[in-house]
Amino acid sequence: QKTYNLGILFYGGRLMPETIPEYLSEICSEVQYNVNIVFESFKMIQKGRVSRNEVMGPVGTVAVIGTTVEQSSKYGIFNAFLVFLQLLIMISANLAIMNLLPIPGLDGGRLLFILLEMISRRCLNPKIEEKINAAGMILLLIVMALILSNDIWNVISGAYKEILGG
Repeated sequence: QKTYNLGILFYGGRLMPETIPEYLSEICSEVQYNVNIVFESFKMIQKGRVSRNEVMGPVGTVAVIGTTVEQSSKYGIFNAFLVFLQLLIMISANLAIMNLLPIPGLDGGRLLFILLEMISRRCLNPKIEEKINAAGMILLLIVMALILSNDIWNVISGAYKEILGG
């Protein structure tokens, strides 16, 4: 007769946590790991170790999620679900960090203005802040359009299949 132990699954060479404190600790470790990956990615981009095809926007992200979940589903639906959750953690960490960058138009840009106001002990002229935020937003939209067009080109050219090993 076969017996199964609930709450134990090998992944990444270690046992899955069994208690709530262990789960919470694992979640914190996973988030910290993914935040570190974002910063390492910035360093790799800055040093030119990342090709244009490897920079992905929403289309590329969906391609990665689809391929990864499809490949992990070979090991069971629960495994595919866990991999999907790990990808969501990675995306959330990435979006949180990007949003906190001190770029006008993002929350980090707003925090920068608040910090400048605290240091100078004066309020910034709202019209100037509005113009700076508008310029930052236009720049962000241009960057997003470039990344989206790169994503579409990579889908059409099949570059993502090469990257994802498909």
